[in-house]
Amino acid sequence: MKKLGLFSCSLVILFSCLLSFSQIARASSFINEEQALQIGPPTYEYSTTVRTDSYPPSSLFLTSVSYQGSLYYGYIYRTSVYQDPDTHQYFGSYKGILTRYQ
Repeated sequence: MKKLGLFSCSLVILFSCLLSFSQIARASSFINEEQALQIGPPTYEYSTTVRTDSYPPSSLFLTSVSYQGSLYYGYIYRTSVYQDPDTHQYFGSYKGILTRYQ
């Protein structure tokens, strides 16, 4: 009877250890997935509109655009220009593909 009690006790300890290890493994995989979600794609298409007092340039170089927790850089190129007749300000639309810093 003592052997059966020790055997069942050791099974309980073994089961609780396995359960703890599986929870740790699950938690670490969750952290890795969460960290992976914070890293954005290697490139992404960026578009914006810029308001200026003078005619906007044909291209702009951006050095620190934040997207999905990562920083990106690259050139964006002007796609259209509009001048407001009342304020005489220019609105330049830009589009380009930015690259994530490594």
